[in-house]
Amino acid sequence: MEGIYLSYDLALGTTVVSSVALAGLLWFKAGERAGIRPLVWFCLGVAGWSLGHLFIHRGSPDQGRLGSALVNCAPLVAASLTHFIFAFTGYQSWLKVRVIYGSAGIVAALAILGEAGRLEPWLDFERFYIMDMAGWGVAVVTAVITFLGEGVLLRAVYSERNQNRCRQFWSVFIATGGGMVSASGEVFASLGWPLFPYPMLLLPGYSIMLVYGILRYEFMDVNVWARQSLTAALLAGGTLFVVSLTIVAAATLGATPFAEMPLWHTWMFALLVLGFAALMRRPASMLATRIVYPGSRIEADKMTCWRQELEQANSWEELRLVAEALLSEHMRQPVGAQIVPHAPGTSSTRPQVISRRDGKGWVGDLQQWEAAAPGIRHAAEVFASLFAAAATRLDQALGIAEREKSILVQAHFAELGRLSATVAHELRNPLNIIAMASTNCAPDVSREIMDQVQRAERLTGDLLTYTGALSLEKCRVNLKEQIEYVESHYRGAPMTILVDVHDDLTVAVDAHRFHQVLFNLLDNAKAAVRDVRDPQVRISAMSTSREVVVSVCDNGAGVSAEMKPKLFHPFVSGRAGGYGIGLALVRRIVEAHRGSIDVIDQPGWSTCLELRFPQEGLA
Repeated sequence: MEGIYLSYDLALGTTVVSSVALAGLLWFKAGERAGIRPLVWFCLGVAGWSLGHLFIHRGSPDQGRLGSALVNCAPLVAASLTHFIFAFTGYQSWLKVRVIYGSAGIVAALAILGEAGRLEPWLDFERFYIMDMAGWGVAVVTAVITFLGEGVLLRAVYSERNQNRCRQFWSVFIATGGGMVSASGEVFASLGWPLFPYPMLLLPGYSIMLVYGILRYEFMDVNVWARQSLTAALLAGGTLFVVSLTIVAAATLGATPFAEMPLWHTWMFALLVLGFAALMRRPASMLATRIVYPGSRIEADKMTCWRQELEQANSWEELRLVAEALLSEHMRQPVGAQIVPHAPGTSSTRPQVISRRDGKGWVGDLQQWEAAAPGIRHAAEVFASLFAAAATRLDQALGIAEREKSILVQAHFAELGRLSATVAHELRNPLNIIAMASTNCAPDVSREIMDQVQRAERLTGDLLTYTGALSLEKCRVNLKEQIEYVESHYRGAPMTILVDVHDDLTVAVDAHRFHQVLFNLLDNAKAAVRDVRDPQVRISAMSTSREVVVSVCDNGAGVSAEMKPKLFHPFVSGRAGGYGIGLALVRRIVEAHRGSIDVIDQPGWSTCLELRFPQEGLA
């Protein structure tokens, strides 16, 4: 029987040490979080209450009286727990907290001054705390304050929608209930029950489970400690089981007591225990990991594979899709990925891993992971950091490629500009001579010569514009008026031009350059519909909050599939007599406006070019 009393003392001593250690952990690890300070006082209060019982049982008479005073401080311990629950659940009311602390303090002070409770022998205890009327008053007040906190927790559980918070509330509720059960062993003697206070042997787990239930969702290193502790506990339990089983088997088989065992028996027993411990270490660690981090095992090979797959992406959309596929495969459920602002993805209710750029660079973030278990969230956080690192690498690579491309383009245009200026200069004198000489020719021949001279001059001008520096003088203009101005130059042409543009639609462009764009597009359309029975061209426009979209469509011969990819390249033309400068110039002017041009499919039309101009100011 002496062993059970030693276990009682050991449980109280362990509670004192663990509660003080937890108070220090909370103070330094999470001291600024809501409700943590009251939880620190609670842990210290549990340590003081347990130390009080240890003084009563094992100390001198003077220490026993000090222990009685510490036990009578129980209402203050309950008050600090309830204060923590109020803050933790958001049910903070300073008036109620002060009333609770005030009531608990008065009851504890009266109990200490009035020396509530008696210290008398009980069972094999030399002294034990026996409640008198005042002592029962202390117990009732303590229970009422604790039940008040439990009620607030239940209210929070059924009103909270965040699953992680609900799990935390349930953890605190269960741990608090377990603590009340553990402390119930104190009243056995006062009730006259001749039962050993077995529930108090569970006291060491009270504070630990309470704090772990709170912090496991806040700090990942707490889960690491829990996993290591659980691994050690599983190993110890398994070893004790094997030892017990071996002793039972030895007794059943008639083996001599261990003290009289032959040496080889002892060696075999030691090898069996050590072998079992070695075999169980990895499975126990894996089991503990699955309990603490459910579904979240990340091995080094997996992280290396993730990093390599992410770093192979060559565009923002490709990176987003790769990240989405990798994490969805690992989590075994659909997971979204976003790169803000380059590849935002689609909005949905599924969990999202996000890489975004802030003032210091690319960072990983999680969205809609609140309901995930701590381990799964930990895996997502690890992946998010790799995702952000891949975004950083891709951003740098694309920036370098863009700068190199810009340098090459500038060098190309500079070389082409010098060549164009030389050609234009050399052509102007012969063209002027030809134009003057044509005046002596027949009228029809003179008109044809002048048309060709003007065509050559326009080609020369377009070439100089394309290869030279583009300066824009943007202003907000009425889009329909600009289109109708250009359209008026083609009213005698053998084609019908349909203008479908709202009267009030405006766009910020350089009007002269915009005219150049339309002239080139209508020239191309005129050539395309030359052999069509009912030649038509339609110019339409629409606006959104972000851009103005202008479409120029014709029912001509169309653009071949092999010509589409190089339609806007310089010196590439799909028709006889074309020089391939017009559409290249159009693209350069549109892109100078920070816009874009593409070939699109439009029902009823063989060719449709779509120009997009941003809805922006005039800067």
